[in-house]
Amino acid sequence: MMVVICAWDVAKDVSGPAAWVRRLVVQLSELGDEPHVFCYCAGNPALAPNFSWLKEAGYPVSGLDVKNMRQAVRWTLEQTAKHKADVVIADNVVPAHYAAKWLRPAGIPVVSVQHSHDQIYNNLARSFLGPSTEHRASAYVAVSDFVKKSAEVHAQGLRSATIACGAPLPKIQAQPPDRGELRLIYVGRITERAKRVLEVGKALSMACDRVPGVTATMVGSGPLADELTDLLAKLPGGEKVDFRGRLPLDEVQHVMAQHHVCVLLSDYEGTPISLMEGMGAALVPIVTRLESGVPELVEEGVTGFYVDDREEDFV
Repeated sequence: MMVVICAWDVAKDVSGPAAWVRRLVVQLSELGDEPHVFCYCAGNPALAPNFSWLKEAGYPVSGLDVKNMRQAVRWTLEQTAKHKADVVIADNVVPAHYAAKWLRPAGIPVVSVQHSHDQIYNNLARSFLGPSTEHRASAYVAVSDFVKKSAEVHAQGLRSATIACGAPLPKIQAQPPDRGELRLIYVGRITERAKRVLEVGKALSMACDRVPGVTATMVGSGPLADELTDLLAKLPGGEKVDFRGRLPLDEVQHVMAQHHVCVLLSDYEGTPISLMEGMGAALVPIVTRLESGVPELVEEGVTGFYVDDREEDFV
């Protein structure tokens, strides 16, 4: 089966969905399908991380420097016809959803993916999953039961399934801490939206300052990277927080396995891939209490721990 996977491809993107695209291509290929990735880029596709990785690894990939919506929709239709796709996974790519108006009548199903229940995905569901839109997807996949229920408000009667993105189990696993040391790690976008990364930096610094033997690492890229660096330099305990910036996606779990605890103190999530990566590497998660996919992964005191804030309760 020829499966087209659509993906935004942005420089320095370390998001979970970006990692998921690569893993999905590998897994579909191993199952005997023929995946082909359409990368939607803000600039030269040759400089985009997923396009470059897929090209170098020998997987079929096409890239577009997106200028406007009309151009991107037309390109999606042309490429789909050229490669004789059997199904299009639109993921969260808006031009691919608009293309459903022409793809569905041609017998090519278009599958939307709901990675979260925030305003961005709420808008995507309202615009492309409802029965009144001519651009309606053929089906949608949600990464958690909670996200699926959120999308159902708009997706009346649309075929759906809950499938978490998942994460591999690396050969290198985290080891129990030696007496007197505990290494924490945050992996994710360096942004305030959802992640509240500056407060995470403060929380990790506070833990390093107050609890003997605690050190921390932060991995990721985003618009607040410089501000986070400046903040850590000023905070007590901040000198014990190693902000490494962006790492290659295939190195992230190896680095995580050198720690003991993965920290995710977000306002909201879907089913966070970084959390699954950490748990897959045998780290213990410490998370904020969220309604979404986190409770489907973390059982208090069994598979991890919940905290009520990013301050005293966390420490």
